[in-house]
Order: sequence, then C-alpha cells, then structure tokens
Amino acid sequence: MDILENKKFTGATLLLLLVLNSALLVILVMRHHGPPMRPPFPPMRPDMQMPGGPHAGPRDFLVHELDLNSDQQKKFDDMIFAHRQLMEELQRKIHDHRDSLIHELGKNNSDSSLVNSLTMEIGADQAAIEKNNFNHFRSLRMICTDQQKLKFDSVITIALHMMGPEGHPHPHSPGNF
Repeated sequence: MDILENKKFTGATLLLLLVLNSALLVILVMRHHGPPMRPPFPPMRPDMQMPGGPHAGPRDFLVHELDLNSDQQKKFDDMIFAHRQLMEELQRKIHDHRDSLIHELGKNNSDSSLVNSLTMEIGADQAAIEKNNFNHFRSLRMICTDQQKLKFDSVITIALHMMGPEGHPHPHSPGNF
C-alpha cells in the first residue's frame, strides 16, 4: 500500500505541519512585539508631584525634586543650553553620516572603506553623545548642595527615563534637556 494513500499518515503529517507553522508564527510575532529593550519607566512615588503636570519634562522635574534655588536654576539652564547645542551638532553629524550610508546603498559597487569610515564616525559621535550626557548630569550634581546630591542620586534614574529612547530627550517635549 502506498504511503500517501494511508489516511492516518497523511492526517498526522498535515497536523504536524500545521503545528509547526503555528509555532513559527508565534515565534515571529513574539520577536517583533516582544518586551521593550529597557525596563519600563520606573513609577513615580506619590510624593513626586511635578509642577506643570504630567507633561512637564525632566528639567522641571529635577528643578522641583532637587529644590534648586534661583542661582542654581540659572546655572542649570545655561548648562542645558550648552548641552543642547552640542547634542544638536552631534545628531546632525550622525544624520549626515547616515545619509551618506544610504547613498552608498544605491550603488552597485559600494565603497567598503567609505562604509567602514562612516560607521566608525557614527560610533564615535554616538560615544560623544553618551559622554556629553554623562558630563551634563555630572555638572548638575556638582552645583548641588550635599543634601541635594543625596536627592539627585535617588531621582536621576527617573529623570533619565523621562527622556526618549536610550536616554535621549524627546525633541518636542516641554522642559526637556
């Protein structure tokens, strides 16, 4: 008797293929819609009410939580201005390098040394962004009193999570860095 004529074998084979295809679909969907890359936003404690409501940004949050005086706020605002200027320049450079990479995609024979150089530049600029963020917050901590430094250490993670993905500010959020 031919193996394909055996109804039990054909039914079992079809069932096995159906189960395998379903498992593959589940794996693909879970990979695409899986958990976020970083832990979810840490919840604010009830005593952390921000002026400006839920749409206030990390700057307002830190000013409020650290209880910065007017002199400290002025220094912090100056730091934010300098920080933004450097960040915009670095983001522009990354954008330009990525545009050049995309241009290389359209070529039949892309220049591998140019691609390597552009990706190294993007990496260096991204490292400069991370260092700039670190120095920015270190500078804020340096203008704090000892009491404010204790508070800073306990709320900085929340402020960083208020920023965009991977710790970068949302460009259109009010009161952001």
